[in-house]
Amino acid sequence: MMMNAYRPLSVREIAVLQQQGCRADDWSHIQVKDGFTPEAVEQVRFYGPVRLGVFHRTLEPEPGIHRPSGIRQAELHDVTVGDDCLIEQVGCLSRYDIAPGAYISRVGTMSVEPSATCGLGTPVNVLSEADATFRVWLHRRLGAQEFYLRSRLSSSGCRALDAWVKAEVEASIPSRGVVGADACIVGVSRLRNVYVGASAVIDGASCVEDCYLDSCREAPVRLGTDVICRRTVLQGGAEVLDGAKVSECLVGQAVHVGKGFSAEASLFFANSYLDNGEACAVCAGPFTVSHHKSTLLIGSMSSFFNAGSGTNMSNHMYKLGPLHHGELERGCKTASGAHLVWGGRVGAFSMVMGKFDCHADLSAFPFSYLFHTDGRTVLVPAINFFTVGTCRDVHKWPVRDKRPEGVPPCDFISTCEALTPYTVSRIREGRMRLEQLLHAQAGNAPEWYEPVRGVFVKAGALERGIGLYRLMEQLYIARYLPEETSAELCIPLRSDEEWHDMLGLVVPGSAFRALCDEASDGRGASLQEFLDKLGCLCLAYPVWVQAHIRALYSAEEREEARVRRTANEERFYALLEADVSKEECLGGATFAPLAAAFREQLHREKEEQLKKAKERASSPKPGHD
Repeated sequence: MMMNAYRPLSVREIAVLQQQGCRADDWSHIQVKDGFTPEAVEQVRFYGPVRLGVFHRTLEPEPGIHRPSGIRQAELHDVTVGDDCLIEQVGCLSRYDIAPGAYISRVGTMSVEPSATCGLGTPVNVLSEADATFRVWLHRRLGAQEFYLRSRLSSSGCRALDAWVKAEVEASIPSRGVVGADACIVGVSRLRNVYVGASAVIDGASCVEDCYLDSCREAPVRLGTDVICRRTVLQGGAEVLDGAKVSECLVGQAVHVGKGFSAEASLFFANSYLDNGEACAVCAGPFTVSHHKSTLLIGSMSSFFNAGSGTNMSNHMYKLGPLHHGELERGCKTASGAHLVWGGRVGAFSMVMGKFDCHADLSAFPFSYLFHTDGRTVLVPAINFFTVGTCRDVHKWPVRDKRPEGVPPCDFISTCEALTPYTVSRIREGRMRLEQLLHAQAGNAPEWYEPVRGVFVKAGALERGIGLYRLMEQLYIARYLPEETSAELCIPLRSDEEWHDMLGLVVPGSAFRALCDEASDGRGASLQEFLDKLGCLCLAYPVWVQAHIRALYSAEEREEARVRRTANEERFYALLEADVSKEECLGGATFAPLAAAFREQLHREKEEQLKKAKERASSPKPGHD
């Protein structure tokens, strides 16, 4: 007999089990490994085929509490129990294969139906509640870029992508229930049709049904006290805690959902953090944050987004139903009490204050303030780039990326910087539109301008916005343009190239169109090849930046940015320090230590940038294209 092979119970082992209160409908259906110790099994009812490993090791279910492995007070139906597991006080455990070292205690019912999918392939209608326009199917590798692609294509334009996802789902659905190695399941009333990956922890959850916990030792998944989780896929490192309720959701890598947060038909991608509030039909891209009880996120797509307390979103006109959706581009924030009436699109790194109900596309005006006054939506362009909040955000996002190395990412993030080819292309577009507006009404000198229907800019803010946008462009050019001029360093791009920020992955239009073609006609062979392509595009980002600068700006514009870099850096940090002083005045004495620390950080960064500017100024002048 091979080592680890199963054999029937011996007569002595059956006798010992019976003496310890165990019963079986047929003892011949039970098989064990050599080294099996029947003394470790007490008061267990066996039904159907059951296979048991050895119980030699001691487990530590709680810090400092050591328990011998074994099975006590449980009912097993068609179950395989791996080596050194501890199973106790389980009302019914059916059709599960349990890997070594797992701990299952105080569980009411834990079962898997023959047709169970464990949440894989669940259709979710994101953004639009009323129809399947933006439908996506839950699977283990679902990432922000896949949904962004779907949001820009018709359903018929994703035929190949749908086939890849279907194949991925079919390959991932387990034939039986699985509890992975060293998983811990404690105090759960009902657990049905759930795949539990290695090292996962389910502690005190009320109900878990039709879910896939894609856990591993490096990135364990956690479900906590009073959690209700249905028809949901949880990726590595995800946690749903403290009474949160999720249904038909993706909880992505290193995502936190807790403190009673309620979510339905939503996707939460890497490193998002949701507490207290509510979400419905939401695509929350990487680093989306909502902390407050009175916050409702609905029908929106965002990334690197922070929702202020009392943020409320509306996605319908009441009589016609929830037909609308909106977009908050990378880095947006809402102030306390903001009310966003969709549809609409808010430009990157903008702050929304008060009511946003103009239904306008403001993507050409990133880094803006938006507020509602005297019955009109007011835009203050460019100002948010020079604030403490934006500066802090850019620094904190890389630190808050909790995805462990070695675990393949589902979401690809090119950069956490504020100035990217996408935002700078929008900055340039916005600056030119403001300049055209200013020139068109040069003889009138109005107090208000209307760059977008229903959105107004004061004359002073418009002129200041033009200057600040130009400053941001020159900072981008000078900081990221390399000294090398050899053609092989840059991929040729058109000057009018359209850029996409795919919820973290920044790519030129040519690369995006190639992805669309693959998703439509199946030029790739599988979902894995598609993800590999996204990974390559992510790694190519530095080259894209260089190519973008050379395509968009002439040699004279690049030289001007290089020459003016020192003065521009001085002005940039002066504006930041002015914002620190304003915050310090508002915060009083309690804010003084924080302000001092932030000023010190700004001083270090300023010196570093000025040093780079000096080195670049003293280097040989770059050649012309």
